[in-house]
Amino acid sequence: MDARRHSLRPCPSRSLIESVAAETYPFGSHSTLPMPQTPMAEASVPNPALSSWRVLVGEWVTVGSHPYMPGITLHGRTVFEWLAAGAFFMMRSDIDEPGIPSGIAIIGTDDAKSECSMLYFDERGVSRRYEVSLRGNVLRWWRNDPHFSQRFTCTISDGGRTMVGKGELSKDGAPWEPDLALTYTKTQSPSVLCRGCRTRLAAGSGYCTRGGGRFAHGHRAKSFHPLQLNPTVRRRKHLLPKPFDL
Repeated sequence: MDARRHSLRPCPSRSLIESVAAETYPFGSHSTLPMPQTPMAEASVPNPALSSWRVLVGEWVTVGSHPYMPGITLHGRTVFEWLAAGAFFMMRSDIDEPGIPSGIAIIGTDDAKSECSMLYFDERGVSRRYEVSLRGNVLRWWRNDPHFSQRFTCTISDGGRTMVGKGELSKDGAPWEPDLALTYTKTQSPSVLCRGCRTRLAAGSGYCTRGGGRFAHGHRAKSFHPLQLNPTVRRRKHLLPKPFDL
């Protein structure tokens, strides 16, 4: 018997796997490498241009009406909260009655133009861009489009606990007509908890303040007051067609 024919030889597929693994895991398959500080994490800091928006932070109960739904009182909720530790601002809204879509909007700024914009998306798959302003106690957003223009003006009162908003729309250049009208009543501000030392922070805080200075800890704050949507209402709303364009 020729011993050379029956000698053990390394399996080519195994050698290939081992070489690939050596390149993929140079320190071993179970090694733990420190995660680098990415630009994404470094940019998650409060945007000074949005500092005045802290008055809106919290959950609001809404009651309103729409001219296309006469005799129906609309009930819902809206949450305003910081995104990426204050780099952006987010608004989430939901109406219990069918016919008004649930939506989410991200608000950011443009330093060069000294402008503020809002990107909106709702459950229908509709996405739109609005200009936004918050001056004094008046919050406004609007979009000018030849086929479908909208504007919404909201007045803040009662020490920042009540807002009254009225919307208008214009289709194909026609005169402005009434749109969605909502009254907002703040229920409570979101509680935040430091992820590092578990210290409870003030509403709207982006970083833990312990240690002498706003950024001393560097711990991110996590909100524990998300918008709660009723699953039954969401299913019912998705089953019914939207009676009109908003």
